[in-house]
Amino acid sequence: MSGFICPNCGEKINIFKVGGGEKAANELGVNFLGKIPLTPEIVDAGDNGTPYIFFNKSGIASRAFHDILDCLIQKVEM
Repeated sequence: MSGFICPNCGEKINIFKVGGGEKAANELGVNFLGKIPLTPEIVDAGDNGTPYIFFNKSGIASRAFHDILDCLIQKVEM
């Protein structure tokens, strides 16, 4: 997760350290897939056991998920 998006003002709050996932990917020699912001909707989907991206087609987190999926699809098609 790459920060919390405040549901009231939309501000991104970095509650975790920044850059750790990308650094780990580089050190391990694997592709860094991307950053997904933590939103209340992701938390609700996880608690309900529902796939977030099937029911949330817009928003910053949905775009991040789709960007990662697009990247993965391109790599598989190569």
